[in-house]
Amino acid sequence: MQNLWRQGSRGRLSKIVEDVGQFGAVSASAKNSLVLSSGLRSQRTSLQNHSSFENALVLCILVLSTTAFVNLFPGQLGIESEEGGEIFAQVLWALLYLTLFFLIRKRWKDFIKLAERDRLLWVLTAWAILSIIWSIDRPVTFRRSIALLGTEAFGVYFALRYSLKEQLEKITAALAIVIGASVFACLFFPSYALSSGVPAEEGSWRGVLSHKNTLGGFALLLALVLFIRYVSGWRRTLCTFGIAILVVVVVLSQSITSLVYFVLAFVAIPLVRFFQQRPSHRTKVLLAGAMIFAASATWLYFHGEDFVYSIGKDPTLTGRTELWALSLIWIQQKPVLGYGLEAFWSSYYGPAADFRIISPWLAAPHAHNAYVNLWLDLGIVGLLLLLYILIANIRNAAHLATRSWAAVDTWPIVFFVYLSAICMTGGGFVARNDLYWVLYISTGLGVRSLLAGDSRGR
Repeated sequence: MQNLWRQGSRGRLSKIVEDVGQFGAVSASAKNSLVLSSGLRSQRTSLQNHSSFENALVLCILVLSTTAFVNLFPGQLGIESEEGGEIFAQVLWALLYLTLFFLIRKRWKDFIKLAERDRLLWVLTAWAILSIIWSIDRPVTFRRSIALLGTEAFGVYFALRYSLKEQLEKITAALAIVIGASVFACLFFPSYALSSGVPAEEGSWRGVLSHKNTLGGFALLLALVLFIRYVSGWRRTLCTFGIAILVVVVVLSQSITSLVYFVLAFVAIPLVRFFQQRPSHRTKVLLAGAMIFAASATWLYFHGEDFVYSIGKDPTLTGRTELWALSLIWIQQKPVLGYGLEAFWSSYYGPAADFRIISPWLAAPHAHNAYVNLWLDLGIVGLLLLLYILIANIRNAAHLATRSWAAVDTWPIVFFVYLSAICMTGGGFVARNDLYWVLYISTGLGVRSLLAGDSRGR
């Protein structure tokens, strides 16, 4: 019996080898992609067991990282609260991060191993903490540094415990809570959820968030996630309905920037998917993309002012360009080291006091450009570190997308490009208690982990 079984096994093995030999006609690059894709699928399907408490904690931190419900915290929201900080919010975040560190303690070796995959990220973090030494407001920089460490620790933990597919599931749930609560608040509590006090923003939706652009940005982010999950085959009717609702939310928020990005994103994602699935056409796609970009840039150069007016904006982007120009004046005074993490905007008594008096926004909380803001905070050293890390993450994400056939593997490149774009008019880099910075860390480490796993598999 054993001899018969061995002969049968040899026969089956010979058949497999024969089939593989026939498959050898496929190009080497295609075979490499197949091996990588199968490796990625095996990693994505190796899901971990998560307790209800862990899932609830992760969901809670994700929701609060959007700044949702911040207006419900005791105290006032705005520049006047920056110096002392929101006591209730500080206590809440402290409790959440202490609980998180309790969970990390159980897996600290794996946590450290994963964090080490992006060492330059921690060089940037160390530089932010060191800015306490030269900060113009050391107490503020010290507090922000502690919160930044907690935020980044959560980003690492999120990547450690959840695969990219599971991360999308959690992001979907968290943003659905925020957007759903915002729609409910706008419909039934308009005095709380609609913008007021500024004529240009009167009546625009902001929901349970602090600003209409914040609501528009997160609505767009959720739409991107739903579109990728739609392509993956997850509840397509629900995804379609959700995206339609999100289009309405973006329109009612009157966030023109988000609306423009919305249109661009849903033109770009099919191209990314086509690029991923058609290796032989990638050169043509890149060439077409470069031509479209060059043509658009040329058209905007000659007709940019008319276009801006046509979408309800002014050439200064509601005063943003003036903010950037003024920021560069202050940057010239401390170009290398900066003013310290979040110190420049900390109170009315530092440089920000004079800045706000002469700027178009008396209550400007930041430069409304993450790159300029980081330069103010951490100098050219911090900005160059961030740009190097960002380019490396985009390169890794593109490598993942081109080596895999799964739709979920387009998420990293879509997210990094999206974040790079929205940071031109908002925040998101090296930011405490911020969803964008959490996802930047978790997505980047998730991609590095997958690619490192593939190398071992090969």
